[in-house]
Amino acid sequence: MGLSVIYVIILAKIMNADSLGVYYLTMTILSFLMVVSRLGFDTLVLKTTSILASDKNIVAIKKFHQYVSKKIFYFSILLILTTVLISNNITDIFFDGTDNNYGLIIVSCTLYFYNMVFIYSETLKGSGNLNSSVFLPNILFPALNIVILYLLFPIYGEVGVFLSVSISVIIVYLASLQLVKKQFEKYTEVTIETNQNYKLEIPYNFYFISLSNYIFAFVDTLTLGLFSSNADVGVYNVLLRLVLPFSVLLIIINNVFSRKFSVWYERNQMDKCVDIYKLLIKYSFLFAMVYFSIIIFFGDDMLLFFGNDYLIGKSALTIIAFGYFVLLITGPSAAVLMMCGHEKEYRNVVVWTGIIGVILSCILTYLYGLIGAAVSTSISLIIKNLVSFYLASTCLGVKFRG
Repeated sequence: MGLSVIYVIILAKIMNADSLGVYYLTMTILSFLMVVSRLGFDTLVLKTTSILASDKNIVAIKKFHQYVSKKIFYFSILLILTTVLISNNITDIFFDGTDNNYGLIIVSCTLYFYNMVFIYSETLKGSGNLNSSVFLPNILFPALNIVILYLLFPIYGEVGVFLSVSISVIIVYLASLQLVKKQFEKYTEVTIETNQNYKLEIPYNFYFISLSNYIFAFVDTLTLGLFSSNADVGVYNVLLRLVLPFSVLLIIINNVFSRKFSVWYERNQMDKCVDIYKLLIKYSFLFAMVYFSIIIFFGDDMLLFFGNDYLIGKSALTIIAFGYFVLLITGPSAAVLMMCGHEKEYRNVVVWTGIIGVILSCILTYLYGLIGAAVSTSISLIIKNLVSFYLASTCLGVKFRG
């Protein structure tokens, strides 16, 4: 989280709000391409690898992994070619009519590498190597990005920003590939096939969940690009970085416990799922209260780290922070639903609330700009996470007392 914030501060200092908006719009479009071409396999890889690794079933893991890699490769190539061909049209629609399609072309060419970094991260996580699964995409990648940015920006200007992203992700991909190979080598002596069920097919429930979650995360950036200015996009994405502690803590919880939830469910140890879920809800609530208070009282000072131009986002920051406050206090409800056999219920939640989010974002962003985007984000987060919390608690039979 710290590296991510430092990176945004650096970008805010070397680029104006308008250029920063172009950068985040480009990365938002790349994120959409990643979700489409990853086909929902990242979540399925975590769930399936967790179960197969607990049985030391290396034969099944390798077979499953090869299937996933091949599918993602074909879809990535297809989307890369399509994006390059229509890059001018995309920039005309979203980038205030500017002709900056070079960034989109540069980063889209690394789409497959981006996807596989996520897949390898989930593979490592599912096989028990949590430290490496978190270190590579969340520490090594931003650290490399910062170093390479300092080397390339003085030479290539804004093009250097996109080059640094692409070079960094390729390096992280190569490192991830080597770590996964070493992880597999630990089980080379165990080649016994088990009767554990797994399917070699596209996980459509997880696919719809991933697409809908993308809508939640990025629809407001896209609607700001459509209906407002690049500068508003830049300010909005700075605000999202300031509420990162809410989502980062939840990511940490999911990273640590998703594999455990999957294994406990598979082994009918639901009492462990219930006890840990309740405990995590309580700790999440305490942290959320503390950080939300910090934003309320020190929001202006936090925005000043990025520059005076970003102070116009103070009211929007408070609104977004409340939505992320609700996100955190509902705990790992999404992870519980997906890891404990209720992915269909969660799919329905994210699809329908995703539709609501798109409608709200288009209307409110068109009418009120930055504030409208913040309001639509918060409403969407509140609806999605309260419903997920209710479903997770009901499915597990959780009752909260005291």
